[in-house]
Amino acid sequence: MNNNIRRAGIITWHNNHNFGAMLQAVALQDAVNGVRGDVVAEIIDYSRGSGEKSSHPGIHLLYEPTQHTSNRHIAARELYSGEIKKRYELFESFKHKHMNLSAGFADPRDLSSNCAYDIYISGGDQIWNADVSGYYNLFVYMLGFTDSRNKLAYGCGMAANRTTPFTIGFKYLPLLRAYRKIMVREDAGARTLKKYLDNDIDAVLDPTLLLSAEEYRRYASKPEESIAKPYIFAYYHGTADADVEKHFGDTLTECAKRHKCRIFLAYGGIPIHNSHITTLTAIGPSEWLWLIQNADAVITNSFHATAFSIIYNRPFICSNKDSRKLSLLNMLSLSDRIINSYKDLPHSGIAFDADFTNANEAIYRERERCKGLLGAAIDMCE
Repeated sequence: MNNNIRRAGIITWHNNHNFGAMLQAVALQDAVNGVRGDVVAEIIDYSRGSGEKSSHPGIHLLYEPTQHTSNRHIAARELYSGEIKKRYELFESFKHKHMNLSAGFADPRDLSSNCAYDIYISGGDQIWNADVSGYYNLFVYMLGFTDSRNKLAYGCGMAANRTTPFTIGFKYLPLLRAYRKIMVREDAGARTLKKYLDNDIDAVLDPTLLLSAEEYRRYASKPEESIAKPYIFAYYHGTADADVEKHFGDTLTECAKRHKCRIFLAYGGIPIHNSHITTLTAIGPSEWLWLIQNADAVITNSFHATAFSIIYNRPFICSNKDSRKLSLLNMLSLSDRIINSYKDLPHSGIAFDADFTNANEAIYRERERCKGLLGAAIDMCE
């Protein structure tokens, strides 16, 4: 037994009932545990102090009402109440089954006095994106609550939809300078930080891409719904008004007809059901993974659905160009798989016999590089 075990506390987005957010949290946890045999990772169970709840409607439109909720959504919430409850339970079950969690914290002051680790890691998703985290929380996600000298950052996202460099508030520079090693997710973020910091800044893979398809096997579960092949899995995050939702449904229907496949849809709006589309509301991260793994093709506007399509070698089309997707797809020579909008789907072919040979070789090399950087960063810590 190794008596010199070091404890690593990871601060990330893990409470959100968002498929990608929870999966990137467990992926980073597993990666930290795997790169060095003397480190045990624990996810710091911090709920953002702005009052965010895991059931916030920004995560899924039908969870609860807001001041902007329409009568259509209130009616849908009542109609699908059973499925919504099941979805909530599946997310909570995944979190408590697969994450090694600390005690719960909601106030940064509690973190300062009750949170002690040998190594601290800021990790993943968009935790350094002030537009999403909120300026109140950047202090926490930049580890301002601890004076430890062993601070690392891996795969922190800094902007969701930018393709150009962005600025860093000067008041955050002391927090960033306290890190032993910073590795961010976007090339643009790395370029920006290099202007302000003396540290070596690396652009690295999103945490989800640190694990192989085989390593995700234990996280995937078949949904209770009957899923018949062939099928296209469509995952779109975000909410929409009635006109956009109708156009979205019509577009997916046209796509299903063209490819002679049923579409199983997961998204945050009012469920769409017709002879070509089935919306799956009562699914959690495990079921979502299974649906990508077994799909004949995937269409999405999500970075993480794109990432898992690559991991599982599923033919895919993704829409809405942003720095996260472009950086990944350009690296893998898959940029021909991105389109401007879901409205272009009927005119975009999905090659069901797609060849991922070159992409697999590239992602393996990049995965090994990033795991090496993460391991070396951990070795820097006292």
